[in-house]
Amino acid sequence: MVTRGLSLQQTVIRPAALALASHQQAVKVAVYSLLFINFCAYLIDELSHYLENREQIASFIDALPYFATSLDELGWFGLLAIFEMESYWLRERTTRWMKLGLHLARLVCLVLIANTFVIYFEGILSIFDVTALPGTHDLCTSSSKAMGFLDNQVVLPITPDNCASLVRAWPLYLLNDGQIITDLDGYQTAMLQAWADVLESGAWILLSLCLTLIVILQQQPASSSQPVAHLRVACRACYGIILLCALSWGWHGHWLYTWDSCLWMGGFAAIELNLADWREGTENS
Repeated sequence: MVTRGLSLQQTVIRPAALALASHQQAVKVAVYSLLFINFCAYLIDELSHYLENREQIASFIDALPYFATSLDELGWFGLLAIFEMESYWLRERTTRWMKLGLHLARLVCLVLIANTFVIYFEGILSIFDVTALPGTHDLCTSSSKAMGFLDNQVVLPITPDNCASLVRAWPLYLLNDGQIITDLDGYQTAMLQAWADVLESGAWILLSLCLTLIVILQQQPASSSQPVAHLRVACRACYGIILLCALSWGWHGHWLYTWDSCLWMGGFAAIELNLADWREGTENS
């Protein structure tokens, strides 16, 4: 029985594991390349929007909101690169100063990411700050300063041609200091997706902190495997929350957001595979 087990290990399992490892690197390259393309696409889109409005921008601070998504993506891309270096390229070869430099770079990335979380949290607060209009309110003859109608997270300009067809259910709600108007369905969707933004952003931050702790523990010569196991469970919970949020966007037709979230989950799953391989190599040495 022992001989058969060794034979199976040598002839089937080990070659399969080596083949999987080879494909794993190819998959990582593909996922990272797609993430970089995503980042470039966001940057080009926001740069175009910035150039269209640059005459109205008075300072550097005023320009930052135009690049909010690109800065967020930059933070995540930098964080992913740091994890890739720590969990694959460097591992035990890091010096004290290299570890310090990577942690400082991680802090900068987390600041960029935390800024997005704050923006999403402010979005939740603004959703609660609404004014309900009576059922007799006529959107076409409205004297309010609302310039757009919110429909499934898309702001449609209100014109004499479309105002009568925009409302699906009463009452109407004024959002964003009265600049945006929406109906009951639009308000409920905005509330749901605002919560999804906050939960997803918070889950990503928690996932990053858990992976950071795993890296720190695995850098210790004689670290216990039990804390790492607990942190991996926390990572799975974070992935679950992120996936639910991604599916909610797909349910409402925002498949690009679903694709983006799944792509990032693939990137961080590659980091977890690096960490698992690192842990296995340490235990066997």
